[in-house]
Amino acid sequence: MDSDYDTGRRLAWDYINRTGIGRPIKALLNGVVLKETHLNAELFEEVVLTEIMKQTTAIQKAIYKEK
Repeated sequence: MDSDYDTGRRLAWDYINRTGIGRPIKALLNGVVLKETHLNAELFEEVVLTEIMKQTTAIQKAIYKEK
């Protein structure tokens, strides 16, 4: 049986396999795996904000070029 659920599940596994994530992950930010060493109370906020700043330019360029 091929349901919407099955399609979504296959797409999710396809994404995981294409990105090479394959191992259990703790946190993703816009599809980018955050390093496990950064996932502690002291560094987490700084790491998230830094990743957002790094990714914002690429996302803005992609949106601008799409228009």
